[in-house]
Amino acid sequence: MNQLELHNRIDQIVADGPEATSTDEVRAVVNTNYDSRRYFYHARADEKWFDWLRDNGFFDTIKQKGEDLTQIRYKTPELEYLERMAEKEPKKVVDFMLTYDAKSNPNLETIDRFLWVCTKLPAEELARVAVKMRDDEWMKVIGKFNRWTFGYKEMFETLKNDDGASLALAEAVLSVRGADEVERTSFGSVENPFRLTDLHYSGVFERLANIGKSSAERALVVAAKTLKEVISLGEREDGVFDIGDTFPLFDVDFFELEVGSERYRYSSRDDVRDLAAVVKTLSQKLIGSSCDNQAEVRRIHHNCIVPLPNARSMWRLRLFIWSLCPQVFNNELEHAFFRVFKSEKHHYLIAGGPEYKRALKIGFRTLSDIRRREYVQKILETFKQKDDAPYGYRILSSIPSELLTDDEKTKAREAYGRVLD
Repeated sequence: MNQLELHNRIDQIVADGPEATSTDEVRAVVNTNYDSRRYFYHARADEKWFDWLRDNGFFDTIKQKGEDLTQIRYKTPELEYLERMAEKEPKKVVDFMLTYDAKSNPNLETIDRFLWVCTKLPAEELARVAVKMRDDEWMKVIGKFNRWTFGYKEMFETLKNDDGASLALAEAVLSVRGADEVERTSFGSVENPFRLTDLHYSGVFERLANIGKSSAERALVVAAKTLKEVISLGEREDGVFDIGDTFPLFDVDFFELEVGSERYRYSSRDDVRDLAAVVKTLSQKLIGSSCDNQAEVRRIHHNCIVPLPNARSMWRLRLFIWSLCPQVFNNELEHAFFRVFKSEKHHYLIAGGPEYKRALKIGFRTLSDIRRREYVQKILETFKQKDDAPYGYRILSSIPSELLTDDEKTKAREAYGRVLD
């Protein structure tokens, strides 16, 4: 048969219905060539054919391992049929999608089309796929070919009333590259820690930051775990901190940081900043509102904050978090304040950011009177050289005036040449 005759025969098969023609004949006609397959699946077969096609193995090609994992080739019309059916028979389409094993049979085209199908699904069906997407690590399989960034925003909008499914989708989207996968610059910095580029367009950070109160702790677990993976990509160093900041947040004040606080996005560093902002925001919700319940605050801190790596950016984040409940974290704050004296050559790494000074303003009153006097004396001794004087002045200026003695104020004026603010 020529192509016109094939189309006419397909038209007749569709008109007669799935039970009127033998499976072998349908297979022979439809699979004659690519054009006949596409004509049947893209233009002719309707929802009446779904069960029959599935049960007779016509969709098996969708679940096969891809021949080439270095590029996406759109050559499977059966996937076009699933796309069309997603709005008419969403449950059946999802039932089939859940039978696909992306880990055992990775197929870039299949995952790509499935992700597009997800943008068309109702909430109850998308929720089922979101779990599959996370558990089978679709982001890892499709890697750099993931192009549905805006599609995830549609998905989060669909799941706006389902916090559990939103968290599953967030875990899937926030897939972090392994150390052997990242590309580094000549300076050792990581180009992009995430498998999905331009994450801010996905809406994942806003969804996590604004999740319902009952799901806030689970959201913090997800965000903190992801942040730990990202920061851990940094190269180890022998300085003050165990890990160097691959994504330095020198211009960030964690006391002021909010999700989406930067209007313009220039690099993946901005996505890391937003991820840190999510951890900050959720910590503020959970810890900052529960200071009267020390056991609860300690539990959340132990599970989510303690595991964060020992890096400068995480040190500054911790200073903010400890400042949320200074009475609960009085020991941490005291150790943090005195830490500046343990690294004479790198004291600016400990106290250089705004967080140290702001934490000092909030938490200095939790120190005993003896430790307060000891701290001030050490500041005056440590920062007495001309080059260090500005550090000493700024630090002492951060302490509430009423917590300093008249003698300390006089010594500070003599050392720094000006009255403390």
